[in-house]
Amino acid sequence: MNAVKEGSIKGEITAGENLKQKRENVERFLTAVREYGVEKQHLFEVEDLLLMQNIPRVTNCLFELGKLAAKDPNFKGPHLGEKPYEAIDPRTKRRAGMPEGDDIHVAHVDIKILKKMMSIEG
Repeated sequence: MNAVKEGSIKGEITAGENLKQKRENVERFLTAVREYGVEKQHLFEVEDLLLMQNIPRVTNCLFELGKLAAKDPNFKGPHLGEKPYEAIDPRTKRRAGMPEGDDIHVAHVDIKILKKMMSIEG
């Protein structure tokens, strides 16, 4: 987020070494995104990303952030193209809105195991 608007996330930013730190990083990102102007209905929940429960919702939030950044005269970075749309095809296990290949990794994630890991690490 600091690449979009310098100083939007205050303090030192470090890679999350454990679940608590990762959760704090995502929460700080979401706070900064909300303050930048992404509307509440476009935000994702921390667990959507941490547990890979709703990656299309995370992607949607990032596209909304990209649209705002494109309108910001102070943002000099790259701009997003059109938002991808893929209708859900009931004949496949592919998840709508996910980049080719990413759906393979997420489709087979057992959320119960991740939740159990969270309670052990947390």
